[in-house]
Amino acid sequence: MKIVIISPFQFILRRGIERYTYSVSNLLAKKYNIKVIVYTWNSKKLVDWGDWHPNIKLRRVPYSRYFNKLLAQLYYKVWSRYDNPDVILLNFLYHGELCLPSKFKFMYILHSPASQVPGRYIYIQKHVKKFKKIEFIAVSKMVRREAVTYLGKYKIAVIYNGVNIDSFGFAKPNKSTVLKLVTLSALEKRKGIQYLIKAMNLLKKESIEYNIYGD
Repeated sequence: MKIVIISPFQFILRRGIERYTYSVSNLLAKKYNIKVIVYTWNSKKLVDWGDWHPNIKLRRVPYSRYFNKLLAQLYYKVWSRYDNPDVILLNFLYHGELCLPSKFKFMYILHSPASQVPGRYIYIQKHVKKFKKIEFIAVSKMVRREAVTYLGKYKIAVIYNGVNIDSFGFAKPNKSTVLKLVTLSALEKRKGIQYLIKAMNLLKKESIEYNIYGD
């Protein structure tokens, strides 16, 4: 099986979308022996994600200060016809993706709720008809619930973002150990950090420490 994932800012930004692309690419390639091809944009200063599995091929649109989208449209057309993937995963729809041949099967990953980026959903709603075979994947029930308003006639599955627990080590607890909780995320109300803060205030336990990292 061959999958194309389009992630324009993979080597430009280090956000959740790019982390998702890196993680899911390596998982599909390593665990399921799927050939993954990532279409992305080049940059003068590249984000270092570490190792990519040998089954993953990176195709980079040449760097351009002002014409990345136009170049991407040209390269996406040529690459997709040459690669002929079984499915194409989309993270966006307005960075050159509309030029892709409609004959392919597409899966659009909905990363953000409509209440946060309503303009993005209006754009998707307006242009999604171009694709004959497209389904949506929401990363949470909240994202799906809000997406239905705009994309109700399409299939929207929920697949939560995973965590590779092999990447973390935990100390064995004992009676004198302080339990440390960590939240690492954007400091947005929808993340629910305020509820943990209130819970900590109610517990008033010195044996629990809550660390908040974010922006």
